Amino acid sequence: MFIILKKINNNNGEIMKKIYFILVVLIVFFLFNNKEKIVTVFGTNDYFEIYYLDFRDTNLNTENFLEYFDSDDIDILKIEPYINPVYKNKFDFDTYLFDYSSKKNNIKMFKNIYLEKLKNINYNDYCFYRIKGVKIDLVKVYSTEENIKKILKKNKNVKYVFNYTDYSKV
Repeated sequence: MFIILKKINNNNGEIMKKIYFILVVLIVFFLFNNKEKIVTVFGTNDYFEIYYLDFRDTNLNTENFLEYFDSDDIDILKIEPYINPVYKNKFDFDTYLFDYSSKKNNIKMFKNIYLEKLKNINYNDYCFYRIKGVKIDLVKVYSTEENIKKILKKNKNVKYVFNYTDYSKV
């Protein structure tokens, strides 16, 4: 019996080599055979975020506003109109915050307030804006990236920026 134990002890090194080899093969197999789906961090199409849409190079106004923002998945938070540099320092209405009424109603209220302010400083743009609509430079929205991409497809000149300070620097 002592001879059999001595034989097993002599093969101890060979058995350990085989066990290490099997472990290495199993580890390599599990590393390369991992079938989990890897998702990028930037794949956030379903998350709602705040976007600042820059319409300065486009013709967005109160008359065609709903053509761009017809989706119910887009919440309009704020708009900033174009203000003529001639009377910019006399004009005290530079932003309009949307309330919880419909988009159509908010645009109507915005246009009425803007035209009233414009009428008070007696400039000729009043008639033009009343007929053609008030030009809008910035729209702050709460939406998904997918909805923003749809707007960008409608007009290639629309840009979106990450925050308001980026917008004001452009």
